[in-house]
Amino acid sequence: MYGKQPLTEALMKYQEIIAKTSPYNEGAEKTPFDGLMPEQGRKERPLKMVVINEVAIQLFEDKSGDLLAIIFGETLKREEEQKDQEERKRLDKEKVEKERANKESIKREESKEKEREERPKQEKERKEKEEREKRDRMEKAKEERKKKEDEKKKKEKDEARRKKKEVPEEAQEETVKKEGTSSPIVKTEFERSAKKTQEKTEKVKFRLLKIKVKA
Repeated sequence: MYGKQPLTEALMKYQEIIAKTSPYNEGAEKTPFDGLMPEQGRKERPLKMVVINEVAIQLFEDKSGDLLAIIFGETLKREEEQKDQEERKRLDKEKVEKERANKESIKREESKEKEREERPKQEKERKEKEEREKRDRMEKAKEERKKKEDEKKKKEKDEARRKKKEVPEEAQEETVKKEGTSSPIVKTEFERSAKKTQEKTEKVKFRLLKIKVKA
C-alpha cells in the first residue's frame, strides 16, 4: 500500500492549476476573450468537488480524465519506483551472495594451498614416526632375546650346580682323578673333599688320644 504524500502533492498542484484557469476565480488568468466578449469568455462550466487523500479538489466535470491521469500516473510512478527498489534489492542481494561465494572460494583455495604446503611436512613426520616405532620394536625384541638368553644361562648354571651337589664324594674324587686337577673347579672340589677327610681323621685321632689319657 503506497503512501499518500506524492499523490497528495500532485493533486494539490493540479488544484492550483484549476484555480488559476477557472473563470469563477477572480485571480484566474484572463484570456483574450475576457475583454472583448465577456459573456462568451465567461462561459459557465460546471465544477465538481472531489476529496482524495483528504484533499478537496474542485474539478471540471469534463476534466475527470485529468484526475484519472494523475492517479494513474502516480500509481504507475509508484509501481516503477517499487520495481526499481526491488531490482536494487535483488542486485544488492546478488552482490552480497557473489562476494560471499568469492570469499568462500578464496578460503577453500587458501586451505588447499596450506594443505599442499603441509603435506610434505606431514609425510616426513609420518615416516620419522614409523622409523622410531620400528627401532623401538627392534630394541624391545633385542632386549627380550637377551633376557631369554640370560635366563637360559642362569638356569643351566643352577642345574649344573644342583647336579654337582647330588654327586657323592667318592664320585667326585673319581671324577677328579679322571679329569685331573688342571681345571680350577675340579681342583677346588678335590681340595674341599681332602679337607673334609683330614678333619674326620683329626677328630678320630683326638678321640683315641683322649681315651688313652683316661686309661
